[in-house]
Amino acid sequence: RDLNGTLAHLGRGKTLAALAVELAIQVAEGLKHALVPSPLNASETILAYEVDGYGSRVIMDDANAPSLLSLPYLESVPSAAGDEEVFL
Repeated sequence: RDLNGTLAHLGRGKTLAALAVELAIQVAEGLKHALVPSPLNASETILAYEVDGYGSRVIMDDANAPSLLSLPYLESVPSAAGDEEVFL
């Protein structure tokens, strides 16, 4: 979404900006599939590092950025008032 604003500011093609928005929407939708119950406290929701679509998941973090821990800093996860907080 930030790329869309940058492209618009630079006067780049609307097609590229539209592709950036479409990709941002796809990433946001994909992150919804990574929300899983914490293995330590089922009442908490965390982001899994990897999910396979069949119920299996890997719970860890990568030290590189962007990583799961950096998603709130990068404003890549929703944080609207009233939303359940995601514990990383």
